[in-house]
Amino acid sequence: MTEGKAKVLNGSGNGPISAFANAIRSEINKEFKLKNFQEISIDQDKGVDASALAYISLQEEGSDRLVRGAGLGTNIDHAGFKAMISCINQLAK
Repeated sequence: MTEGKAKVLNGSGNGPISAFANAIRSEINKEFKLKNFQEISIDQDKGVDASALAYISLQEEGSDRLVRGAGLGTNIDHAGFKAMISCINQLAK
């Protein structure tokens, strides 16, 4: 959402998190590098339906600034997106 309105973004990458990061870069007009990405399955006995926790750290290009985010989701992609959004919100400040 941008100013309370839904917005469609497009991005490509070698996976869903990479594609999401590439789509967001153009929207926030900031360059950043993915420095760390980790995911942990919460409900290991549920297989692909397991909840997950993701940790991401991003470094702003041309800066030593490192931001970190975490996300809890119903699957690994959902958790990763939430962690990425946490980082992006910090970079946008």
